[in-house]
Amino acid sequence: MLKHSLKHFNPIVRLLATKDTQSLVINKLLAKPVYQKLCNITAPSVLNSYDLTVTIKKILEKNDTKLEAKEKSLIYNDLIENLTSYDYSVATVGSKALHELNQPLSLKSIDQIIQFNPGRSMSSWEIFIKYYPYIEKDINSEKCNKVLLTVLSKLIWLDDAAIKDGQKYATPRDILHAIFIIYKLNNQALRDVPKDTIKRLYDSIIATNSTILLPNFFEKFDQPISTMDDVDISITKAQYLLKNVNNFVKNQAEIGNPENREDLYKVIELLGHNNLDTLLEPEEKEACKVIESVYTALTNSQIANFSISSKIEATKFLDEILKIAVVNGITKKDVKLCSTIVKTVGLLYGDMDKALKLYHSFMIHHREDPELLVFASFMTLILKSFEQNNPYLLAAAKAMIPPALDNKTLKLNILRCLILVNCKFNIDESLQLYNENISTLSKKNKEEHTGTIPSDSALLTETLILAYLYKGDRDFAHVILDGAMKNKLVEGPTAVKRIKKLLSYYGDVLEETNCKELMENKVGQYIKHDI
Repeated sequence: MLKHSLKHFNPIVRLLATKDTQSLVINKLLAKPVYQKLCNITAPSVLNSYDLTVTIKKILEKNDTKLEAKEKSLIYNDLIENLTSYDYSVATVGSKALHELNQPLSLKSIDQIIQFNPGRSMSSWEIFIKYYPYIEKDINSEKCNKVLLTVLSKLIWLDDAAIKDGQKYATPRDILHAIFIIYKLNNQALRDVPKDTIKRLYDSIIATNSTILLPNFFEKFDQPISTMDDVDISITKAQYLLKNVNNFVKNQAEIGNPENREDLYKVIELLGHNNLDTLLEPEEKEACKVIESVYTALTNSQIANFSISSKIEATKFLDEILKIAVVNGITKKDVKLCSTIVKTVGLLYGDMDKALKLYHSFMIHHREDPELLVFASFMTLILKSFEQNNPYLLAAAKAMIPPALDNKTLKLNILRCLILVNCKFNIDESLQLYNENISTLSKKNKEEHTGTIPSDSALLTETLILAYLYKGDRDFAHVILDGAMKNKLVEGPTAVKRIKKLLSYYGDVLEETNCKELMENKVGQYIKHDI
């Protein structure tokens, strides 16, 4: 098995091979009949591996050796295979001689050239691609997979030159190259990839924002994420989603683990993003562009045997998680899980029929504590009512509201939904709802670990302002804000900034020909993600 830590590819390795060890190898080589036929060379007559290689090259270049090119190639490959670890110039001299003879490098020679390549003149990947035609001919052999494992290790642990230049992780480009290698490995070689290399690849993907490659990583490696320590940086939403989905789907017991419940709720919400691109941070999008460009080049070369995608099989994953949760009886006990599923299906997937079916099936087990489930279904109907301009769905949503609602947060959010959807049918009703309820709401902002949360009165005011912006009445929206600030219904930089951001957005799209469509989408997104 290959050695896989950074130190194994440092130039100091060659110093660790003592002169005595090198002499033993040289003596062993010279004892072979083929070398004895050339001339009487003895180990003391050469200082080192390089001198021996140059000496033999001079002999082979003489016409009186009477050796065919193929026989010479065996000698050069033998030198490269056995002496490159002591002096990389042996590989340089030997490979050049083989090129002049129009003879190929052996797979073992290629392996040695890549393994001990310092990376200054050519990267290990460039060497691999240079000799790939020879490798591909024997792609399923043990020797070929040895070469592939060597290339993988050099890509992940870096060439010496890159390390000296201060590089810490493989680039997104080389991480894609590593994924390419992984898909070329046979099953046995895949099992031979050391755990520390698997871990290093995972860390490199996270650290370099090569998030789009996480699904490919998880396709090949089943090691539970819980055994992998995260790198010393914060993971992004997309990375969080992909690693936890993998954990829940591959390790079904994790879904039932109470310690993972908050992660499960968040994963289900994030699964509402069918397109991974909507979750990617700017740095991830930049890495994605590089990866897609390199992938296109591999595809055009007709050597890529895998695919990459920014699409998430969201409905498939959610259905799998739901099936596991139902089979294990979790949906009978956890109303928050049920409501989160209904909300994701109804609001984010827009599948009202499926959401309502789930609502009724879950409700059988949660009649004593129905509020969260009712609210999730209520929001589904509200969104569809707004999107379809359907007052009957609004009436159905209103009919679901419990006559007595103790949960103040749910009560506030129901009011916010009604204010927004009524702007589609009768904006005066939105204003009336606001006036009837604003005095009953708290004016105090809330402090949480994630930051300041605007007060209930500020959130209701924000919703009313968005409703009037949707109707195109920016002047009255400003009047509402001024009055609310004067009466201290909206206080603090966070609350004011949120509202001004809505006003700014309206100002940006006002002159657009599709302003109405953009504002409609804005309200829909607000219902989905901000209530």
